[in-house]
Amino acid sequence: MSVLQSFLAELRRRRVIRALVGWGIFSFAVLQIYEPVMHGLHLPEWTLTLVVLALVAGFPATVVLAWIFDLSSSGVTRTAPPETTSGEPPTPGLRGPRLALLLVGLGLVAGTPGFVYLAHRWPRLEVRPAPSVAVLPFADMSPQHDQDYFSDGIAEEIIGSLTRVRGLRVIGRTSSFAFKGRTEDLRAIGRALGATAVLEGSVRKEGNRVRIAAQLVDAADGTHLWSDTFDRELTGAFAIQQEIARAVTESLRLELVPAGGGAGRPAVNPEAHVKYLLGQKLLRSDTTDAARDASDAFESALAIDPTYAPAQAGLSEALYAVYASSILPRLDDILRLERRVRLEAERAVALDPGLADGWRARAAARRDFDLDWDAARSDLERAKTLAPGDPRVVLEIANLDATLGRLDDAIAGLRRVVEVDPLNPGPWHRLGLYLLAKGDLGGAREALARSQQIDPQGVWTSFWQPTASLLAGRGEDARAGYERNPIQGLRLTGLAMAYHSLGRVAESRRAIDDLIACCTAAAAYQVAEAYAWCGDVDEAFRWLEKAHEQRDGGLTFVRYDPLLKRIQGDPRFAAFLSSLKLPPG
Repeated sequence: MSVLQSFLAELRRRRVIRALVGWGIFSFAVLQIYEPVMHGLHLPEWTLTLVVLALVAGFPATVVLAWIFDLSSSGVTRTAPPETTSGEPPTPGLRGPRLALLLVGLGLVAGTPGFVYLAHRWPRLEVRPAPSVAVLPFADMSPQHDQDYFSDGIAEEIIGSLTRVRGLRVIGRTSSFAFKGRTEDLRAIGRALGATAVLEGSVRKEGNRVRIAAQLVDAADGTHLWSDTFDRELTGAFAIQQEIARAVTESLRLELVPAGGGAGRPAVNPEAHVKYLLGQKLLRSDTTDAARDASDAFESALAIDPTYAPAQAGLSEALYAVYASSILPRLDDILRLERRVRLEAERAVALDPGLADGWRARAAARRDFDLDWDAARSDLERAKTLAPGDPRVVLEIANLDATLGRLDDAIAGLRRVVEVDPLNPGPWHRLGLYLLAKGDLGGAREALARSQQIDPQGVWTSFWQPTASLLAGRGEDARAGYERNPIQGLRLTGLAMAYHSLGRVAESRRAIDDLIACCTAAAAYQVAEAYAWCGDVDEAFRWLEKAHEQRDGGLTFVRYDPLLKRIQGDPRFAAFLSSLKLPPG
């Protein structure tokens, strides 16, 4: 008898073929049941791929097990060896590894229909992106159309609630609100923002009544995932926001994590809440006057309800914005405002330890006023735990990493921020700056160009874009770019450096003199940058010390600033970093 005939006879005797047929019937039945169940439960399609692969893998396993074991009425027993007259095995030459390979090969051949099925489905199988949602500004449908800040505030607070959901990407407020008043198809908005779902709605406020309508739409095909209308007293507005956030997470098959602040917060006084929303609206204007008005609004909210933690955190943030954007001539005035910012942030944390905004506000004070980098990071990590999807927290952590010289971590963090807030020019500008510091001029130009495209009037982008040309040795391009900067201090700083690179020493010197004459109180750090680039090391260090005395916010750049490269090898630079409690370069 030939080897093949002997092998086939042994397969029949050991009931291997019957076992393969049985496994094939079982596999077919599983697929017939699983696919409709998968669609009914909205399970991802990759789970079907796993099921098919498991069934295919079962064919060679079935062959091997059927060869070794026999299933009978007495149970599972090891298959008895065949009776022979010669004492030789029935399949000469097929023992050990060769026999095992043949059996596995037979199983794989039997599983070929499964491979064909996978190949047929593969073009349709896609890895579904992680769930993400863009919350558009809610339309003001009030009779007088005078509740714009209130309708915006409702949407912003829903965004805040959703940032507490682990596993959900929440598109940043700046990017979502870029579509305010526009009428694009929601699918197009979803594609532009990289969101899998879009939430839109409207608010009608009349007296003490508020009606909020909202709908969640699948950004892929425009189908409605959820919609509802809420008609309540104004005191119930906060509860509506929570209901909408919960409905969104349930529609996306996620769980709203009660990370703090929302679930156990006491009832909000409606008048305090309205003042708080007004303060948030003003704070977005990004001017000193608006920041002062915002602080007044938050103080009004706290006068109505002194325990209202969001208003307390907002007050600290508004006062910090005043501090960062205004020029205070006396050091006493600066220190007084610093103490106030810190105090309000401490109160916010004490009022509601579950509110991420309070921890974020206190981190800013600890970072910029106390130079306590470890404490600032601890506060930011706490804020991140409470609101893992808030890009503002990730941005602040990235900026802190850069301040400490951890540029790789900072760049990685900024890339996560621009992914969820792609239409916010600030993170793109920061990413460009950090890439410049790393020497990646091409990547920096791309990031800065993106920032400039979003906000053509951005003054810092208008400074760092020509700086990229300066670092690349293109002095004339840099000069032309600096000329267009609308801020006198930044324009003169850039021109001083560009003229120096072009060999126009007298013009460079004149630009520095003009910079000192006009902007000493606000631009000590920029004067240090200009002197450092021009090679005047002693003057650069003198102005760095002056910036330190003035508590200049530019000092958070000093560890990585590419314009200070020419002085970073000086022993005084390490000593200066030590005075700022920064690690050595």
